[in-house]
Amino acid sequence: AAIVKGFHSLHKKQQKKKQDEQALEAQQAAAQQAQQAAAQQAAAQQAAAQQAAQQAAQQAALQQSAEQALIDAAWGGHEDIVRRLLSVPGINVNARNNYGNTALMVAAGRGHENIVRTLLDAPGINVNARDREGDTALIRAAERGYEDILRMLLDAGADVNDKIGGDWTVLMVAAEGGHEDILRVLLAAPDIDVNVRNRYGRTALMGAVYKGNENIVRMLLDAPGIDVNLQDEDYKTALDIARSGNKPVIIELLEGAVGRFTKGAGRLG
Repeated sequence: AAIVKGFHSLHKKQQKKKQDEQALEAQQAAAQQAQQAAAQQAAAQQAAAQQAAQQAAQQAALQQSAEQALIDAAWGGHEDIVRRLLSVPGINVNARNNYGNTALMVAAGRGHENIVRTLLDAPGINVNARDREGDTALIRAAERGYEDILRMLLDAGADVNDKIGGDWTVLMVAAEGGHEDILRVLLAAPDIDVNVRNRYGRTALMGAVYKGNENIVRMLLDAPGIDVNLQDEDYKTALDIARSGNKPVIIELLEGAVGRFTKGAGRLG
């Protein structure tokens, strides 16, 4: 009986040991499966992240390519291409090329009225953006005498008193360039300041006198608020400049205008 009892006890111990070993093996297998599943999940996440990064890079490259194409199309006057490119999701209408030019700048400088109109209707358009030289679309249109484009830009909120590189206003550019039609448009702008001076203290009137453009001088003298007694950094008025340049017609025009102002007003400094 004792032998039988001992045998049963040994058998139970062996069964218990076997069960424990099986349970341990099951735990180890489950742990291994969990590790494999975690590794597979991590690999899948990494692959998905890499794919997303590649897609993002491709999208960014496509968008950059579309933005450069937009500038090129605006420069070339390709209206249909400009319209199609503006419909590209996420395209930046104010993107710049290596020279700092936007599509609006090049279109305005090339005289492409329809493209300028289309760009001005684009959400987020910056009408006062500057290139590397400090020029704006308004300055470019004025320099080249594009009157209708100038009007569109002003209607869209372009700053009529903005300065090129912080120095020359578009009014000064038009006055010295002899662009009468452009000057007429600018003088009609509600916010125009006809007496703005550059770093040398010179006004648009002084520039026109220096260039000897009689019609421009007449137009500026008729502008509301014009001050003929302003002085530049050398304390010279427009009349002084006309006299030093021996411009008799302009001298007569200025002498007739001086009486409308208090002498000595507008001294620089």
